[in-house]
Amino acid sequence: MAFHKLDKMLNIALEAGVSKTKLSLSSILMLGFLGGAFIALGFLLDVRAIGNLPAEWGSLSNLLGGAVFPVGLMLVVLGGAELITGNMMSVSIALYARKISLRHLLHNWFWVTLANFLGAAFIAYFFGHTYCRFNRNRAFFR
Repeated sequence: MAFHKLDKMLNIALEAGVSKTKLSLSSILMLGFLGGAFIALGFLLDVRAIGNLPAEWGSLSNLLGGAVFPVGLMLVVLGGAELITGNMMSVSIALYARKISLRHLLHNWFWVTLANFLGAAFIAYFFGHTYCRFNRNRAFFR
């Protein structure tokens, strides 16, 4: 694993922020949708893992949930998806370094936020509505 000094990490984040603002709208929407969907899948895995644990386990259920939620983050990183949280850091750095304009920042944040919401809402609808409709004889959370 490579480690970088602070100034090198700053330059990497700066270039990432500039490149994020140069993506086409269709790329932003597709990658943002995937980012929201991946995070929603990580959350569903968390809920599924801790849903039936006994209350006597106390904080252990939080530990188990915290251990499985990062699967969603891994999917985001490996899939190259866009999350608004990462964009708020890298695109802001690019704005502060005057490599992009405020218009570019707001354009990116708006579309990534919207796409993240749509991706998460799609997963919520699919698993909460469609899945249960096709499996009426089975409870979703056992």
